[in-house]
Amino acid sequence: MTALPVAILMVTYDSAADLPGSFAAIAALSPPPAELVIVDCASRDGSANEARRHLPPGIPATVEALTENRGFTGGMNRALALSTAPFVLTLNADVRMTPDFLAPLVARLDGPE
Repeated sequence: MTALPVAILMVTYDSAADLPGSFAAIAALSPPPAELVIVDCASRDGSANEARRHLPPGIPATVEALTENRGFTGGMNRALALSTAPFVLTLNADVRMTPDFLAPLVARLDGPE
């Protein structure tokens, strides 16, 4: 299945407990996103390692662990810099999308229905 031209960007901070469920929902997206970029802002709970352990198979992914907490804006700015997709969707780690979530959003990029 061809990936959609969308990167999912996520900034984490002490989000390890939320990542398996979030990544399971991302793995179920149909069609999948072009890439997944996770930037961890110096979590104390091993969020970056947990992200690496649960990355959705088949979706190109980047996990970057920052050595300082730059806050959501600083983390998202870094995630945007790492992304190569023409469009982005920013998510928090506690979001659980339905499998058909992305397709209608991308369809709107081509114009009204």
